[in-house]
Amino acid sequence: MLYSTTRNEFLPNIVARRLLASNVRCLARRERLLATLFYLLLCGCSTPAFVHEDYARLRPQTVALASIENRTVYPLRGVRFGGAIQRSLLGARPHDIPFLLLSSLGETLTEKGYRVVEQPGTPSAGTAAEATVVCTIESWNARTGSLPYMKLRYRLELRRNSNGAGNGKAELFRTTSTAAGDGRSSRRFLDVEGSIRASVRRALRELPDA
Repeated sequence: MLYSTTRNEFLPNIVARRLLASNVRCLARRERLLATLFYLLLCGCSTPAFVHEDYARLRPQTVALASIENRTVYPLRGVRFGGAIQRSLLGARPHDIPFLLLSSLGETLTEKGYRVVEQPGTPSAGTAAEATVVCTIESWNARTGSLPYMKLRYRLELRRNSNGAGNGKAELFRTTSTAAGDGRSSRRFLDVEGSIRASVRRALRELPDA
């Protein structure tokens, strides 16, 4: 039987240990990769945006925000996260998801140089703004107990009003985005407002500045 001259061990044992260490490192790298991918999905994502080819000429200066359209079966005004004990001890407040979306849209558009005005009612309602932002909530998935989780998917469209609602050329910008968050790894409540604000900024990243 062969021995190692430095460690006085069987060479087969040395080879086995090295193979085991190599496998452990590979598993660790794989776990880090999966964790990174999960984090990216958790933070939310946006689909590649459509931008009108003649946006530079059609670019609006004044943008109206239409009321958020909720196409899910869930009432999204007054959503609460956390268990009963957490709510009583820490005072978890309800969240108005459409309002958070609307306010985040207005804040981000203002940062990009657009003058934002609110447009009560449906997107077809009259407005003096050059274009209207239409936001449609397409899906909602949440766990509101002691291990909170949320995933909100919505579509954004920027329509130029002067071209008419039925004209395809009126669509200046379109994208779909997801806001997601998981409060299981945190002692604090799920940051619903922060998750939605971050997803809106990602969604409007490809929208040219005013």
